[in-house]
Amino acid sequence: MRIIDNDAMVGLSIRDLRNIMAGRAATENANLANNPETKHKQIADLVSKDFYLKMLPEELATLHMMVAYTFTTWSTSVPGHFAEA
Repeated sequence: MRIIDNDAMVGLSIRDLRNIMAGRAATENANLANNPETKHKQIADLVSKDFYLKMLPEELATLHMMVAYTFTTWSTSVPGHFAEA
C-alpha cells in the first residue's frame, strides 16, 4: 500500500461532475434511473474509485487502468457490445 499524504485530494473532474448532473454520465449499471440518488451514487463511486486507486501500488493502479481502458475500447468495437453513453 502506498503512503498517501493526508492533504492529498481525491475527487472528479468538473467535466465528469457536469455530465453526471446533466444525466449524461457513463455508468456500469444500466438499471440506474436518472434521479438525485443515482447522481449521488455516481459521484460517490468515482470519488471512491479515485481514493482506492491511490491506495494501490502505482504499478498495480496503472495496470488496472490499462485493463479498464482496453476493455472499454474492446466493448465499443465488438458487434453486440455497446458502450454506455
